[in-house]
Amino acid sequence: SRLSDHGGVLMIHPNRTRGLSLPEILVAFLIVTVATLALVSVRTFLLKGQKKAHGQQLATTLASSVMTEVEAAIHEDFDRNLADLDIDTTDWPDGYEYELFQTVEGPQLQRTDVLLRWRDEQGTQEYRLWTKFARN
Repeated sequence: SRLSDHGGVLMIHPNRTRGLSLPEILVAFLIVTVATLALVSVRTFLLKGQKKAHGQQLATTLASSVMTEVEAAIHEDFDRNLADLDIDTTDWPDGYEYELFQTVEGPQLQRTDVLLRWRDEQGTQEYRLWTKFARN
C-alpha cells in the first residue's frame, strides 16, 4: 500500500501495476479492427467509383470522336447513309464498341446517335451521344 496526503486526509492506495488489463486490450483491438475495416470498405467503394468514372469519361471522348467524323461526313454529303461510314477504332481500348443510328426527321433535318458499349466489373455499360443536323 501507499499513503498519500489529500488535504489533510490520508488515503491508502493499493498497489496497482501500470498497464492495461486483458479486457481493455481486447476492447481497444476491437475498436481498431472495426475502424480499419470501415476504412478498407470506403477505399474499395471509392476505387470502384473512380474506375466507373474513368470508363464513362473514356466513352464520352470516344463518342465525341465518332460524332466529329459523322459531322464531317454529313457536311460533305447530307444524304449520306452512315451505315457505310468506316471509323477507325484500332487505337481504342479493348472492349469498347460503337453503333450509329441515323434518323431522318424531315427533308432538312436528321438525328444521329452514337451508342458506345463497354464492360466493366459491374457488367455492360452504355453511353449515348446524339445530335441533330440541318441541311445547309
